[in-house]
Amino acid sequence: MVRIAPEGVPPAQPLLALGASVLWALLVPALGWWGADDWTLLHAVLLGVFGNAAAGATLQFGSAALGLPRLFSTAGWGGVLAVFNASLLLMLLGPSAGAPEWRAIGAPGVAVAWWVVATPLVIGLGRSPGPAAVRVPLMLGFVGLAVAASLGAIRVLGGETPGGVALHRTMGLVLGLGGVVLGASRLLLPTLTGVEWRQLLRLAWPFRRRPLLGVAWLLGAAMSMAALLVFLRPDRGLDATLPALLVAGAVALVVPPTALTVAAFLHWWRLRQQVPRGRQVPGIDRLLPAPLLGAWLALRLLALAAWILAMGPAAAPDARTLALLAESVAAIGLLAAFLCPAWRARRFRLAAHAFEPS
Repeated sequence: MVRIAPEGVPPAQPLLALGASVLWALLVPALGWWGADDWTLLHAVLLGVFGNAAAGATLQFGSAALGLPRLFSTAGWGGVLAVFNASLLLMLLGPSAGAPEWRAIGAPGVAVAWWVVATPLVIGLGRSPGPAAVRVPLMLGFVGLAVAASLGAIRVLGGETPGGVALHRTMGLVLGLGGVVLGASRLLLPTLTGVEWRQLLRLAWPFRRRPLLGVAWLLGAAMSMAALLVFLRPDRGLDATLPALLVAGAVALVVPPTALTVAAFLHWWRLRQQVPRGRQVPGIDRLLPAPLLGAWLALRLLALAAWILAMGPAAAPDARTLALLAESVAAIGLLAAFLCPAWRARRFRLAAHAFEPS
């Protein structure tokens, strides 16, 4: 476990972004019930769920492990997150609400807000003394996502971009998501799971702790590799959006359990700061019990299986309804798991203060 410097990022800042990511996971089935198309659901996952979680986790662990300085005030960070998420909501609701002007307002807002988030992070990573194998992929990833958002905004406003949709997808999926995930796998996983990747070459289990999080990452990596293969060797008989849908499935599988563990880490650190010295505080795995994470992962896999059946060529008429139902249950389970560490930490904190000598 890395040590957070006392002058590091206030836990409230990454928790705001992680909470926004969880709210977007709740909005995905809500948008589906409302009749949103696959484009809307895809961008809700990639920008809402992934974008918020990536920003929050990088802000926290960039400070803890890479020595990033404090980049935002809490009010400023909350403001830019509010603009980003409100703009994203406008962009995604516009088509379904019959209000194309919402999309025209929201898309540029998403691009500008993401540049405001990404620029200080990229500059901070560039100046960080941390290992280049972590910093460079993260820098490329955040820039790739910002460029993809800008290309998308230009297209929404009716402009032409070189490379068209293909360049937009390449920048967003390959450079953007690929870079952030590669950097995160070197930054977060060693801290959260004690992973030793060399063990895989020996056909041995690489995760020394929190194996369920490791399972989610391995399954997500398999789906991402499948997406890359389809992207590099397109088949005219396959849907052109299949690589993006596979990546969205991988994001929905990997990002929430990682965000849950990071949130538990932040609540543990808050307890360390608030509980009197000399009193032992519950660890991360007590704040977020493994059975709870396992139950959510089971719900997530059921929802993914339901979506695969719903998007197949021989899908039953009510398959999409069943997929949305499974997604809704998984989203509610995610919210419960996200709130659990805060609830357990609060109970312990109240109990600790109750037994303080008067």
